Amino acid sequence: MLNIRFLKYIIVASGVIAFGFQHAEAQEPFSDIVRRIAAETPSYRAEQARLQASVESMRAENVLENPELEFERLWSAGEADNKWSGSLSQSFDWPGAYRARNRAALALATAGKLGLDENFRQLQVKAAESIVQLIAANRKVDILSEMHDSMKRLREEYDRAWQMGETTILDVNKMKIEEMRSAAELEEARAEANTIKADLLAMAPESDAIDQALDLSDFPYMRLEPADVYAGAAELSPELRYYSAISEAEAANVAVAKAQRLPGFSLGYVHAFEEGTHFNGLSVGVSLPIYSRKHSVAAATQLGMAARFDLIARRTELENRIAADHASASSLKRQIERFSPLVEGVNNLSLLRKALDGGELSLLDYLQETNYFLRARLDCLALVRDYTIMAFRLNSYMAPAM
Repeated sequence: MLNIRFLKYIIVASGVIAFGFQHAEAQEPFSDIVRRIAAETPSYRAEQARLQASVESMRAENVLENPELEFERLWSAGEADNKWSGSLSQSFDWPGAYRARNRAALALATAGKLGLDENFRQLQVKAAESIVQLIAANRKVDILSEMHDSMKRLREEYDRAWQMGETTILDVNKMKIEEMRSAAELEEARAEANTIKADLLAMAPESDAIDQALDLSDFPYMRLEPADVYAGAAELSPELRYYSAISEAEAANVAVAKAQRLPGFSLGYVHAFEEGTHFNGLSVGVSLPIYSRKHSVAAATQLGMAARFDLIARRTELENRIAADHASASSLKRQIERFSPLVEGVNNLSLLRKALDGGELSLLDYLQETNYFLRARLDCLALVRDYTIMAFRLNSYMAPAM
């Protein structure tokens, strides 16, 4: 008689290899599809447009004021001649203010680009998670379809056996219940796959890469590097560089605020006509920003300090996040590696069915063992799914920006 414990050992978690890592080349088309989906999402395109608008707005602010043209005419109430005058003047800030604003604008533009890069990284992670979840959901549907077909065939066989008086009505009812259960689980899995598919389609509805993503059936190979590799990559990640650039931009804004407290000037040409004589001359003006910029330097200094603290907080948060993700991914990888040597090429249902047909298992034992191995396969599928998502999230810190 077949040893049930030995049978469990042979076929435990039989889906792991089938669901497991593919060859390294599988990662490249996957990464390409993910990048294309992220680049073609409406939200990313909107961020690109907003960044360009922000850059143009900053450029518009650092130009000379528009020239001012004035004309004056005075009519005499007596016998004196009428008088008139006209002037053209140009106002400008303290010369160093333009240079300071230009540096601040460049720093803000750099920060904006880095913020866009970080948004792109996050969109890639989101797209990858959806694709991997869809692959896992489709695999789950395949497993449950196989299980449901098996239960359906066995129920039909028990129906025929009962009609011939070779089994009991209790066994027939057991099979009907198992068939209904397997059908319900299958429908639930299909609904889950359809929901994930709809979410993925909503990310980039006009992207051709979505169709390619829907055709993927294998998990991409995801290498897990040592934790210090990811920690080093995070220091150069768009997220931290963004906060560093914001800190530099706020420091540049302090210089802008100080420059704007210095006097501004206006220079103009004046022409006047009085008592039959034309006069030509110059006009010079000085603006003294005594009151209007009183608190601007203090405000800019405080914003610069806040930006530096933001950078420190984000660095600490990112270091902790990477450490936690790497620990989780390493644990998942070890679990998968323990399963893999046990299950290559083993057909659970076939072995169990042979044991049932050979009288080595009762129907109840068969159903229990079948359910046991089904759960093991689904557990293994979840392990590979979670590992792939976690490893991609970590590797995204080393991916080049768009």
